[in-house]
Amino acid sequence: MATAADATVPSQDERPPSIVYGPTAPVTLTMTFSELLDHHVEVRGDQPAVISHPQGITLSFRQLRDRSVQLAQAMAQDGVGKGDLVAISLGSRVEYFETFFAIARLGAALVLLNYAFTDSEMLALLKTVRESL
Repeated sequence: MATAADATVPSQDERPPSIVYGPTAPVTLTMTFSELLDHHVEVRGDQPAVISHPQGITLSFRQLRDRSVQLAQAMAQDGVGKGDLVAISLGSRVEYFETFFAIARLGAALVLLNYAFTDSEMLALLKTVRESL
């Protein structure tokens, strides 16, 4: 008869997603989002990070990091930097994740514009975002 001691514990990479096999209490992370992505590139590299069935696109952690770094460089050249607010309306697209990590890498903050907002709601929100580009 097998006992609990006989059961093998799967390694970090073999376990299901944390929502299934995660800790019972939140774990405090001490890294930024860009450091977290860099960590996943080292650990998971070419494994899928973002899968968009509607777009027919799958990005690995490495591709996501590389594309977000390129976008961050372009945004920095256009004057986006630490503390800036960047407004986007992208919905559930691969480009959302690229933009999120690019903005995080720059130390800027993301302002999400909901495509369902009325014109007056959109204008009210945009008034809070200082124009950078």
